[in-house]
Amino acid sequence: MKKIITFIKKHDIIFIFLILTILLLKVTYNININNNDELINFLNIYKMSNGLTIYQDTNVIITPLFFYLGEIILNIFGNNILVFRTYNLILSTIMYLLCYQILKTLNVNKRLSMLYTILIVMFTYGIIGAGANYNILAYIFFQLGVWLILKMKVGTKKDIFQGIILFLVFFSNQKLAAGYFAALVIYALWNKNLKSLIKELAVTAILVGIYFIYLYTQNNLYNFINYTILGISEFGARNSIFKSSFIINIIPVLSAVFTIAMYITLAKLMSKYEKENSKKYIKELKTMLIFSLCTLVLIIPIVNVYHMQLASVLILVTFMYEIHLFIYPIINNEKLPAITSAIIGILLIIMTILSIKEIINYTKIVNEIPIDSPLYGSIIEDDLQKDIEDVTTYIKNSDKEVIVLSTYAPFYSIVLSDLDNNEYDWALRGNLGTEGEEGLTSKVKKLKNTQILLYGDEENSEIYQFVFDTANYIKENMKYIGKIHSFSIYETVD
Repeated sequence: MKKIITFIKKHDIIFIFLILTILLLKVTYNININNNDELINFLNIYKMSNGLTIYQDTNVIITPLFFYLGEIILNIFGNNILVFRTYNLILSTIMYLLCYQILKTLNVNKRLSMLYTILIVMFTYGIIGAGANYNILAYIFFQLGVWLILKMKVGTKKDIFQGIILFLVFFSNQKLAAGYFAALVIYALWNKNLKSLIKELAVTAILVGIYFIYLYTQNNLYNFINYTILGISEFGARNSIFKSSFIINIIPVLSAVFTIAMYITLAKLMSKYEKENSKKYIKELKTMLIFSLCTLVLIIPIVNVYHMQLASVLILVTFMYEIHLFIYPIINNEKLPAITSAIIGILLIIMTILSIKEIINYTKIVNEIPIDSPLYGSIIEDDLQKDIEDVTTYIKNSDKEVIVLSTYAPFYSIVLSDLDNNEYDWALRGNLGTEGEEGLTSKVKKLKNTQILLYGDEENSEIYQFVFDTANYIKENMKYIGKIHSFSIYETVD
């Protein structure tokens, strides 16, 4: 037993990575696929792995690193949902592993760092069920940047690393990059170190410039700017939304408020006591507070459970650290390691049993979809499966061009390998570039010899960002000719 404990202590990163992987299995694979971010992110990477070009053939509105990495993974291991969900598992595990690393860097012992990390996982489980996502990749780089700031001394090497990190966050998600940029500026001003900030931004500017030159040589720079920048105004103006759920979903928001209050309290207390260590603690707390609160940029303009929980991961790390500074001096005694191990053991047993149960259930139904299908690894409800079968058969047999204008469109593009549909595959407000929904309606007006399929119950079935105005134009100006399963069929009047 002593040898096992010694091995775990020595190789704690490997051990924690495996533990987190097991815990996250519960919410990674055995979930239904639907018209959500997982579906469109998979479709866009699937398109790229089949030879299409990001921004040119897809209306991706996010900077590209997540999609480039996904393309490589799918090309190597298999073009299907199972591999894509494994991509999600790897990214999510790394994100939580960095929580553990940051806590250790803050001088929280390994047992308590593990316990705090498990609690953070429990509070933010909802993130994983949304599938592999550019937000998580960007968040990983954000966390990595925070960890390096805590670890590295001020100097040129640190400035170069931070410049690279800012670029990687930007290259993964431009919105979170705005948060990281703001954090670097506030951190530099608070520490009166503008020279470092200028160096960091110079490194980032050089890397961004190199990527822009690459896009220009590929005749893809305008497409990149059109989707990732010019469509932002419509996205923000027409997609603001607030969704609330159970009390556990507002814990992250409450923790942000408590985090600020606790920082103020701790800073005042530490300024009076332990003067040798107080400056170090206050500096670390200040760093964590600045960077963690800047992740809240993720909830703009869509405040829902997913964005709230993801934005709160670093806030919860900061919150756990503050609680640790409050209670550790009080509860630290010879029994604490045993108590901590017991709590960790109980939580791990419960969560591992739940994960194993989900994986067993998953293995029983995963093979219902053929292994050579790109949808292999997904779980599709019977009604949706029937929809896919009927509509794909109808499209194959039609003598007209058929467009599925719905957030369910990716299913039919994937199954039919009809991948060159650009914005019709994900017709959402904010995903249509500078022309927006009006531009899409104009394109629809020019269609000839075409049928358009609209989901019968749009208000309750389509994502709130769906182009409802365009759909209404189709209903009012095109000929209704019947239904195919859940879809209404409209035909152009030539």
